[in-house]
Amino acid sequence: MEKQPRKTNTRDKILSAALSLFNAQGSAAVSTNHVCEKLGISPGNLYYYFRSRENIVYGLAIQYAESLPRFWQLEKGQAVSLSFLLERLRFTYELNESYRFLLREAVVLSDSGLNLRKLMESPISVQKESFRKILAALSKAGYFKLNKESLEWLASQTELLLYTPDLPIFIAGKERWDFILSALLLFAGEKARDSLLKFRE
Repeated sequence: MEKQPRKTNTRDKILSAALSLFNAQGSAAVSTNHVCEKLGISPGNLYYYFRSRENIVYGLAIQYAESLPRFWQLEKGQAVSLSFLLERLRFTYELNESYRFLLREAVVLSDSGLNLRKLMESPISVQKESFRKILAALSKAGYFKLNKESLEWLASQTELLLYTPDLPIFIAGKERWDFILSALLLFAGEKARDSLLKFRE
């Protein structure tokens, strides 16, 4: 018997369409009807999966909260490398770009009752803790020249660039990713400098 093609997940389509609209216009400006129009489906079809716009926002927040720590979780004794760090920073940068409305609106949405800050706090904490451990290990291996204070400064500045969706005017027109690599280059040893410059190209 010939296998039937796998049906596309309507729920995932709704989340994807809503994410695109929320990022472009802000979640407050987007109704469930707008999402239906974008997908060409009926409101009843959407309501089968999500009863409101807030349910869609929460579904997207769960997606984000599940993706981030899974990529940063370190196993006990796990070896790390410069490419290991850069891959995770790049993933986080791209993830935050994809879900930028959540970072931009987390406070407002939490105040409205969704409490997204609490949902996102734990995965972001996992990322921050793992990032510092990886930096410390790479510094010990000679990839970076970091003491306790400079490691904390570098981690804080990198996280500011990762989690601030609306950049101040003094870095407008430049990609955040370039600034993240520039911050790393400030403390790079010879073992890391060439690789960071190549990664920046």
